[in-house]
Amino acid sequence: MRERVRGKKVLITGATGFIGSHLIEKLANLGAELTLVAPSPGWRPLVVDLVRQERARFIKRRIYWEPSSPDQIVSDFLGCEYVIHFAYLRPCERTSVLNIAEDIRLNVLGTARLIQQLPDSVAKICFASSVMVYGNNPPRPVSESDCVCPESTYAIGKLAAENYLQEYGRESGVPVTILRLATVYGPFETVPRAIPNFVRRVLSGKPPIINGNGTDVRDYVHVSDVVEATLLALSDENDSPQIFNVGTGIGYSTNEIAEKVVRLSGRAVNPIHKNTKHAPNQIVCDITRAETVLGYRPTVPIDEGITEEINFLSKNPEFWRMP
Repeated sequence: MRERVRGKKVLITGATGFIGSHLIEKLANLGAELTLVAPSPGWRPLVVDLVRQERARFIKRRIYWEPSSPDQIVSDFLGCEYVIHFAYLRPCERTSVLNIAEDIRLNVLGTARLIQQLPDSVAKICFASSVMVYGNNPPRPVSESDCVCPESTYAIGKLAAENYLQEYGRESGVPVTILRLATVYGPFETVPRAIPNFVRRVLSGKPPIINGNGTDVRDYVHVSDVVEATLLALSDENDSPQIFNVGTGIGYSTNEIAEKVVRLSGRAVNPIHKNTKHAPNQIVCDITRAETVLGYRPTVPIDEGITEEINFLSKNPEFWRMP
């Protein structure tokens, strides 16, 4: 993998985010020449240190693919060989209709404009999609050959971006790899999802709050395993368009995750349930294709990963102090 990546010019969108920050650290250590595109270097030391040390080139753009200055955008991309498209800008509108329009503008149209600006030097594109494109209750485990049935603005946008990227790949001959990510967790995660939410509550001496009956089942994959899958996809020499589920193949209910957080933190609290009309979702990945084609093997057990996240948030209380 090192020989495949060393010296390659890699363009990364979403580089300052949760997954992107872990990914660029690994790529830098492998000797890649990195171009990072984001609104700012952000707060994560993994990113800030690389930019400060000039081990990565940073381009400040919020929505850099909008055609306000196409000449500058094209020059930013010159010579890039690998494109890792992990950027996702979450719409902040109050109504679902406006959210849809904003998601299309930011993420779907943004992806289309991104690929319009890519130079001929690009040899591979890797896109972070989501297992949510399969719907809320697909077959268990769900494989890449199962039908897609997105049931949220986020999932619809991800599937649309997948399709546009694959069409670009067919027309240009550039190999496109789609990674459908399960529920990613790990240190430096600050978004309001189950594991960090539960950890913050428990560390503050409060019980985890479970929406509904807690029977939702998800496939939780550690961020380091997602990074490994991405690097394997980059180093894969198959030139055909490919789609891979990236998870663990193991599902845990929300009740089980809450119990693990409480037990591993050593705090004497009991989870509580909050009534909601939310219907339980159950998504577990079949990762056979990624295992067979890429040699992907998830290596971080759930208890080990949750313990790592507890330790991270314990050392960084600014992310969990509750009012």
